Amino acid sequence: KKADLLYTKDELSSSEKSFAAFKFIDGSGIIKLFPNSRIVINTKKESGKLSKNTFISKGSLLSKVNKHFGVFNVETPTTVASIKGTKFYLQYLDSGITILYTIEGSILFSNKNNGKSAYIHKGEVGKSNGIGDIVVKKYSSRDLPNGVDDNLFKETKTMNIQMKDANGNTKQVILELE
Repeated sequence: KKADLLYTKDELSSSEKSFAAFKFIDGSGIIKLFPNSRIVINTKKESGKLSKNTFISKGSLLSKVNKHFGVFNVETPTTVASIKGTKFYLQYLDSGITILYTIEGSILFSNKNNGKSAYIHKGEVGKSNGIGDIVVKKYSSRDLPNGVDDNLFKETKTMNIQMKDANGNTKQVILELE
């Protein structure tokens, strides 16, 4: 539901006419989950930073990741995308193919089964089935799937959430939604 808190190992699923969006508490990134998608969020504190590994087993997501916030990976059953400050759209197909559109920056895209990898730079799309070569080519904005709009990240809204801790003290969380 709107304003729910998410924790490591939480799973988000969206149905045919729904989507979900969330932001990591450290401000490192925002993810929009498209309809008919399923992800599991895994986080761990390492060296004072929050390490994030989001596993998508079905569907697609759009994300903006800020630099200097620790490890940020998006993983499918066949591929890993290692992200360091960029905007991207990733889709995992039922056929086992992962498709990555890099909207800004560069992303290391790696096959899980054979270890082959390639950088997917701004304006490029990479395709991987996890066992062969990663195919990289240029794309134009009209090639992006429906609903993938860079304007998603331009508007900032603030949401205030009040909660009570175990001692009954009221705490306030302020979220900036981009």
